[in-house]
Amino acid sequence: IDAVVGMTQINKIPVRVKSVTGTTSFVCEGLDSTAFTTYVSGGTATEITAFLSFDTLTTFNFPEPQPNPQSVTTIHDTSEREIFGLDSPPSCTMDAHAQPLDATIQRVRTVSKAKTDAILYATFQNGNKLLVNAKWAGGRGVEGAAGEVAKSQISLRFVKDEQWFAS
Repeated sequence: IDAVVGMTQINKIPVRVKSVTGTTSFVCEGLDSTAFTTYVSGGTATEITAFLSFDTLTTFNFPEPQPNPQSVTTIHDTSEREIFGLDSPPSCTMDAHAQPLDATIQRVRTVSKAKTDAILYATFQNGNKLLVNAKWAGGRGVEGAAGEVAKSQISLRFVKDEQWFAS
């Protein structure tokens, strides 16, 4: 969803459609928009039906976003004082066996070079699903040593908060 006027909080959030109401409206599954500003006009929704499959991933790391400390020290303080500011943008990294000619890695490289957003839709062994819009970097570097399988890393910086679904 993008280019919505008024309810701008919904821009750049990937959503799962719960139900369609008419030809121009739908209900988003699992998205609480009660704190969003009032919708005024416009907006586009692009349906995504095909996703990349990563067959060579070896690790997936999605750490807790950390708050950025902000100094509130004054000239009268004898030691530094800090408060927590906004959290750092959520991010994740994925390590993989290097396959630079793999179609999925080539797509990651294209998105990375173009500096555009792309959707991550990950399904975990327990059936939980992660849906997020992110900036991607990767698909170009390779790391390795003699006798080892070459590795590469893909990094994502989330554009908006992630959404989790049970199935």
